[in-house]
Amino acid sequence: MAENRRVEFRASTPEVLEPFQSRVGIERLSTPDVLIFVPEVSSSDPIREWELTITQAGRTLRTFKNEGSPRPITWRIDPGELSPQQVPIDYVFRAESVLGKAAESSGSISVDYLSSTRPIQQRTGNKTVQKFSLILFDFDSDVITPDNQRILDVKILPAITPGSTVKIYGYTDRIGEARYNLDLSRRRAQAVMNYLKSKRPDARYETAGYGETIELYDNNRPTGRQLSRTVQIVIESTTP
Repeated sequence: MAENRRVEFRASTPEVLEPFQSRVGIERLSTPDVLIFVPEVSSSDPIREWELTITQAGRTLRTFKNEGSPRPITWRIDPGELSPQQVPIDYVFRAESVLGKAAESSGSISVDYLSSTRPIQQRTGNKTVQKFSLILFDFDSDVITPDNQRILDVKILPAITPGSTVKIYGYTDRIGEARYNLDLSRRRAQAVMNYLKSKRPDARYETAGYGETIELYDNNRPTGRQLSRTVQIVIESTTP
């Protein structure tokens, strides 16, 4: 399917692909603060020139370009360079041969934005509410991938305590029929609930699916549609 066209990065060490954490305080920092792009171009003709453009929320962050075959590109992220929002980083790599033939590849990198003025946890009396938006599904799928299982194990399950109320809301992009997308969003929420409940049965679980009725991101862009294939998890816990 066209909607599954994307660039995927995999690593033998999962921590390498952890979401960025951008913290706001005296200055906005990124962890890690260095990204290395390693382009692989297959062409029978020599490469005349190439260009890598990195953007966020429509704003160009960096542009790298040169002549000849591309080499690894190192991007050192300056303090404050990333946007103070939970918006992915988009990149487009374009190469052109000496005969004028051009090709490009694009992708996105998720950003986990943490702010000292916008806490991850909200407290009301003795109740703590934590909200997570970390799980992305493949197009037209409700299958929890191994990468998503790891996120649930490492990020979500430790936040669930006995007696917690876990609310899971499913969403989709707007491709396809609204009725089908509503059912798909419910199945996504149910799949996440089943996984969490199998490991933490002592919590209360609620699920709901909203399909495409709530547009979390701009669905006119492929990145926005990809980010819309998600679930939001809200964990309410009572502290002594």
